[in-house]
Amino acid sequence: MRSMKLLLFDVDGTLAKSTLQLSKEMKDKLVEIHEGGEYEMSIVGGGTYEHIIYQIGKENEKLFTYIFSENGLVTYKNGELFHKNDIRKQMGEELITKVINFTLRYIANLDIPCKRGSFVRFRTGMMYVTSVGGDCSKQERADFAEYDLIHNVRSKMIKAYMDEFEKDGVVALMGGQIGVGVHPNGWDKSYILKMANIEKYEDIHFFGDRCTPTGNDYPLYSHKDINGHFVKSPECTLKILNELTLKHDQESIQLQNKL
Repeated sequence: MRSMKLLLFDVDGTLAKSTLQLSKEMKDKLVEIHEGGEYEMSIVGGGTYEHIIYQIGKENEKLFTYIFSENGLVTYKNGELFHKNDIRKQMGEELITKVINFTLRYIANLDIPCKRGSFVRFRTGMMYVTSVGGDCSKQERADFAEYDLIHNVRSKMIKAYMDEFEKDGVVALMGGQIGVGVHPNGWDKSYILKMANIEKYEDIHFFGDRCTPTGNDYPLYSHKDINGHFVKSPECTLKILNELTLKHDQESIQLQNKL
């Protein structure tokens, strides 16, 4: 029997600005929702567990039932490691090497305003690729994000991956402000549904900022049993959360008046 409601959140661009920590307003709202008891909350991010904890603050981890890091491939439940799967076992070293070699050749041939270091960051559940390089400064990151909106660098890269590796069961999706996540088919954010047990919830809301078909939030945003919210900023997320909780408060008042 369904008896609870669930809020699922992406992190970068949704709860916090890319790579940064939650604002005080967002933290206060999440605490308020947690204490209200109407919703359970969980995070599903493409980043590492350590970085997600940095962004939300270790003291706020208790607000979330699950921290689904790396699309759920490294999952913590109530602060304890709950599940872990490794891309090495799924893909094997031969295919991983083939993907990395292809990536480096592709980036070498890109004509973009600047390139720095750390183009491929190897994680437990994915390879996170940035053509500008993960070592770029905040300003270079912002400049590339703006450049990408005009020139579709990442969209073209995703198509190149799909043309080359779809037959090998490898997919690529846009993630974060500047990156592309490369991983085995099925290891997108829908992977978490195996653990979240969504059947027990009467209402599920997902908040993400990469909800187009090539974005890493799309598998949850478009799921038939989930109310997806395509947000453009943490401020947009906060606005919707305020509307949801206000609606709940109004419904509670109406119920009490009928009693």
